[in-house]
Amino acid sequence: MCETVRVAKNFLDTEFARYKRIEDLPTVLISLLEQKTEKSFNKVKSGVGQTTILKFLGGNWKQHMIQKALDLLREKDEVREAAEVFETQMEADEFRKTVKDLEKNEGIKIPKEKIRPLAEKVVVKQKEKKEKIKQEVKERRRNDDKKVGAVRSSTDSRRDLRTSVIEEAYGISEKEAQLKNIESEIKRFDERVRGAYIVSRDLNLLLKDLEVEKLDGLKSMFVLQDVVDLLEQIKELLIVFGYDYKNLQLEKG
Repeated sequence: MCETVRVAKNFLDTEFARYKRIEDLPTVLISLLEQKTEKSFNKVKSGVGQTTILKFLGGNWKQHMIQKALDLLREKDEVREAAEVFETQMEADEFRKTVKDLEKNEGIKIPKEKIRPLAEKVVVKQKEKKEKIKQEVKERRRNDDKKVGAVRSSTDSRRDLRTSVIEEAYGISEKEAQLKNIESEIKRFDERVRGAYIVSRDLNLLLKDLEVEKLDGLKSMFVLQDVVDLLEQIKELLIVFGYDYKNLQLEKG
């Protein structure tokens, strides 16, 4: 997928660069523009994007597929090549994301010559884990026909892969890697909770200023008291995570 998008982009960039004015474009290239305007033409001359590539490739291609391929092409060569060893796009994306997170947030910079070997080790671990889960599910079905076994979600798969990357990158046990992964997830959750608190507080204050007690929507009714209750629940979560929210106290009226 990535190679097809790369070839298509290079071809289109070269073709559009041959012309100075939109009036000089052949019909086939004009049809690939987002709009038949000089502005749209000048935009593709600086490098075609996902929309133009999608029109060119057609068929079963989707915009999100092309965007993922373009994102991958912008990665460092060693990271892109390493990501290609995975069987699915989801696994490749999660690997790239985890490697970037480790460098940005944990200060773990993986030497470029070790990135592909790391990916290959993670692939082996993922296969072993999938096979183990498959066998466990079969065993449960044999013991009790009513139990079909645990269903693995995409979130579970992403967490497993991230744990394997951390395990190999740090050279620690799977359990230690799981704990580190949980720690990172708690940090991300903490940030989202704080953001939700601020947004909810601002919405609450705005509704109070406008003296609005309820908003009727097409499918639901949002009552001012609901915002207050939400803020109180979020505040309890902030306490759990040890966040000092004193400057964000709910103004009661």
